[in-house]
Amino acid sequence: MKLIKLITLLSASAFLLCSCDAGKYLKRPDDTNLELWITEIVGIEKLREKGCQLVPAGIFGAALYLGSKYELIEPANDNLYGLPEYYVTYFISGYPDLSDHSAVTNIKITDPEVTVYGLTINSTLEEAKARLGNKATYEELENGFYFKMKPCGFYFTDKEKIDIRAPESTNHFGIIY
Repeated sequence: MKLIKLITLLSASAFLLCSCDAGKYLKRPDDTNLELWITEIVGIEKLREKGCQLVPAGIFGAALYLGSKYELIEPANDNLYGLPEYYVTYFISGYPDLSDHSAVTNIKITDPEVTVYGLTINSTLEEAKARLGNKATYEELENGFYFKMKPCGFYFTDKEKIDIRAPESTNHFGIIY
């Protein structure tokens, strides 16, 4: 009898611990053609396998990668690489805690052929509402629209860019970055 109580207690504890972290990740939708997804845990090996290219940006404790179907623009006089007109970038940093594994914490899209929930940079707020229904909350912005699917935010701005953001990362001391 004691063994059954112990197993039940351990199972309940494991469930509670797992469910606490479950709200910090967003399941990848079927109707996207992105290589990586927001809050997806990644490592250098996975980024290399996908063919993503490191963007030399000098970001301490994080990295910026360009999607595999895009090429960096060669440096001019300032010795900085540039991004092409159309691209997808993935910002990789610690998530949900800065000391945890690296994950995709921001995605920027300027390529009109890339879809997120079946939407592109040319989509309207009405199209987003029709496509996503009550799965998200919506807000019209001066230069586009925003929708939130817990825990992430999706900004569609000026039909030029989609900016997908994970919630802020913290550290074990509760400091938000």
